[in-house]
Amino acid sequence: MRSQEAPGKGSRSGEAVSAYYPLVDVLRGFAAVSVIVLHVIHHTNWTAFPTTGPLSWFRAGDLGVDLFFVISGFAIVHSAIPLLAQEGYLRFLATFSVRRLARIYPLYLLTLVAALFLVHRDLLSAPGGAMHIVSHLFMFHTFDLYWFSSINGVNWTIAIEMQFYLLVALILPLLIRSGGWPVLLAFVVIAWGWRWHAFHTVTDQADPLYFFKLFTLSVQLPGRLDVFAAGIALALLLRLSAFRKIAASPLFFPACSAMALALGYAFVFPGLNVWPSQEMAFVFHKTLIAASFGGLVLVACLIRAPWMIRATTPLRYLGTISYGLYLWHLPVLLLLKDRGLSPLFTCLLTLSVTMGLAAMSWHVLEKPMAALGRRWQVRARPLEPATT
Repeated sequence: MRSQEAPGKGSRSGEAVSAYYPLVDVLRGFAAVSVIVLHVIHHTNWTAFPTTGPLSWFRAGDLGVDLFFVISGFAIVHSAIPLLAQEGYLRFLATFSVRRLARIYPLYLLTLVAALFLVHRDLLSAPGGAMHIVSHLFMFHTFDLYWFSSINGVNWTIAIEMQFYLLVALILPLLIRSGGWPVLLAFVVIAWGWRWHAFHTVTDQADPLYFFKLFTLSVQLPGRLDVFAAGIALALLLRLSAFRKIAASPLFFPACSAMALALGYAFVFPGLNVWPSQEMAFVFHKTLIAASFGGLVLVACLIRAPWMIRATTPLRYLGTISYGLYLWHLPVLLLLKDRGLSPLFTCLLTLSVTMGLAAMSWHVLEKPMAALGRRWQVRARPLEPATT
């Protein structure tokens, strides 16, 4: 499959997606807020929160994580393919790794320390507490039931993301040489097989930890490969000159939007069950959710009207600081939850404080560290040819 370079493919930074597809940041912000509101509903026992209508989406706000994963698959491959072409494989591995660590780890470490000392100080002296801390520091906490979410509960997703980045770095040449689609099909089949394995491995429904055990096993990277694959497929499609010609048709945008809405209604919106058995739903439903979110991200990529971009500036800023929103909100919520506040006020206060912390950490820590990672790449020089 031959492709023509998409606009911005030579950009040095993963922020190229935001620069060339700015409306994707609106989805990032929405995903982060969805997760925050869901956690407020659960931690405050907000029984009065709507169970029907558009707001009921937030009762399934954990799907915001799947939206993040789709966007991640799209953004990482969108920026990694041109980087590989520019750098060569060995220098690509170094540059890609430094860039990802500079973007992800500083805020991850800061919020991990904050959650540990502000919310979970007991782990500092608890038997086995050191292993909880070490497992989170080196991001292998997802492999153990009790380390999984023991410090900052959302950090399991960051570990899965980092594992995905490693996988992309290793298989990207194969992804390019194969045209992508055989690899993506393998991702989908592996995800189905892994979820089937999880469903038939965790079977004791009388166990109080049944759902947690099923969840922690099923969300390991193999069980989410189809979600990442939806984003990768979109990144590959947008590189095809033939696809861009089709997308330029005046009928393509409304048709794509209608399809995304139809998929969203059928497979994403909470409360609608289209599966004949629980097993089939568990194994296959996530793939259709990923396809729906892939369509949604595509619609966001196709919206390039300047007035729309200007009108969504505040929402796009939420997307810019969405990583901070995601990592800060649980420590903030856990500090507020037992203070006798109403669920609504707890929600508003959590959102306000979290946005303030996220904005500060973006400008003071995340943005400078990401720039530092990019400067490391700029200073790198091509290897000199061997002399005899």
